[in-house]
Amino acid sequence: MKASDFFKEMSKVLTFLICSTALAGQLAHSPNHQTSTGDPQNSSAETTKNTKKKTKKKTKTKKLAPSIESVEWMKKLVKQSAGQWSPKLRLSYLNQVRKEMLAQLKKSNKKVSAKTLAWVDKTPFARQAVYGTLYPADERILLNLDTLRKELGIELFEKYRHLCVGTAVARRKFGVGIIASGDSKIGSLIKDADRLIAKGIDPEKYFATTTIKSAEDQIEDQYQDQGSSPSGSQEYRDVSAYLAKHKILPRQAYDDLKHRKALEKMVRGQRNVPRLLKNWLFNNNMRRRDFNPSPKVSENIKYLDSILSIPAKKLSLLPGQKWPLFPVASAPWPVLMPLSKTWPVDEARYVFEKYQGKHGEVRYTTTGPYIKYPKGISATLGVYTEWCRGAWP
Repeated sequence: MKASDFFKEMSKVLTFLICSTALAGQLAHSPNHQTSTGDPQNSSAETTKNTKKKTKKKTKTKKLAPSIESVEWMKKLVKQSAGQWSPKLRLSYLNQVRKEMLAQLKKSNKKVSAKTLAWVDKTPFARQAVYGTLYPADERILLNLDTLRKELGIELFEKYRHLCVGTAVARRKFGVGIIASGDSKIGSLIKDADRLIAKGIDPEKYFATTTIKSAEDQIEDQYQDQGSSPSGSQEYRDVSAYLAKHKILPRQAYDDLKHRKALEKMVRGQRNVPRLLKNWLFNNNMRRRDFNPSPKVSENIKYLDSILSIPAKKLSLLPGQKWPLFPVASAPWPVLMPLSKTWPVDEARYVFEKYQGKHGEVRYTTTGPYIKYPKGISATLGVYTEWCRGAWP
């Protein structure tokens, strides 16, 4: 089976499962739906008893967004299809979700261009992705797609149409704009976005202007709150004095077993040694605490296109490699969703230059550096004045 045929079949299954699952979830929480097979009164009493037990624990309950009307049309669709997949069921489902999505846009006073809507409606895979990927409907998928279409222009948008759709779905929680700083992993951003949305804060605007502190910075703040910052503690002063006495840098001290053992005797817990050494680097301007902002998705796609458009004959490729290394322009959108994570352009440029042999002998690797404690820590203690904390290079 071809990859394209496989994803077509999977999209059919996905649509039916979403429709059926959403219906089942709504029926299970419907006030008129009884799941008990015994006496209704006994069932009610048992439910009351279980409810009293649950009230002892404070649990957050999520409100299901689908309305009673949604339940009814889903029931009707499934009944008409006799529980079987059919093109009519798929079309009816997508049309209903489209209707709900447009209603959400109107309610939130947001607009999507008519050209973007027309493009989605006439593009089968995009229509399936935008309206059939998840339920309840999420208008932010359409908003993301509309933004990318405007910022990229028609030519680039069409060229990377699958990447744009995958990105619109993956980043529906927080948009396709700038990530000012900090951890830009998609999973982390989604969790942060959920917390912001619960507080009524727009994640896209928040991420564009607010610094998200790294784990190291949060640990530093924790110590400062306790009045014992690593940078001002006696342990830190002892480590600093040791480095000055022996005229060595943190990485040299850590790589030499004799020095490392001496440092471990000065602190509580062996794993605190690397943290104190890193703080020494930061305080002596040998490492940057800040982060380079991750650009808009459209900027990353433009840079990606500038690299992929280079003819293979002008590149220094390794034996047996083809260019491009991966068919970004033609791969199906679910496969491209990881590319929705953006990288600072200067870091991306460095990685490409390294691949071209400009920064050392190791040009290409499919794995990152080994950083498990204790041996792998050495690589994290180097002097990097050019790159900020967490930079890929």
